[in-house]
Amino acid sequence: MRMDFLKYINYPKPSINYLLVINLTLAVVLMSISLMVELASEPPVLYFERARKAVARARDCQANIYATDLLIAAELDFNQAQLAWMRENQRWMINREYYRTREYSIKALKAADHAALRALAVRDSLRWLAQTGIQLLKKQIVLVRPHLIDMPIQRELRQKIAWGELLTMESEAAFKRGDYRRA
Repeated sequence: MRMDFLKYINYPKPSINYLLVINLTLAVVLMSISLMVELASEPPVLYFERARKAVARARDCQANIYATDLLIAAELDFNQAQLAWMRENQRWMINREYYRTREYSIKALKAADHAALRALAVRDSLRWLAQTGIQLLKKQIVLVRPHLIDMPIQRELRQKIAWGELLTMESEAAFKRGDYRRA
């Protein structure tokens, strides 16, 4: 009985050609999307992260104090990498090219590493110089002070000697704080 009912319904039967065209069209669209995703340039996440960590490490090494010029250059290159990445993300997926982002990240990484190394070298040199200088001055003060008591010295010279002792104490305090440039 059911078969009899279906005879009277008049609906268009899809032809095999029509289904074939739809399936082929879907296959071409899916393959095109897959190809676009596969051929799209990948963002340089690894380079960017290394550069970010290198800039942070340079700041931790006090490059802002001891290698200011190199840290500024590294931060500028890192900011340029960020801008280049943002510009590329605004483009269509197939047209994205992260070449500039990669190049700026590499430049920032190199400059930050250089800044960290220079900062450590300068800081250690200044530390040694300040430590040695303070020790020598303190020895000189201990040697000279007993002789100054008995000598007739002008008041201005006595004030300069006292000022020198005060500056030596300030240098020692700066050294203890880790401010080697001031020490």
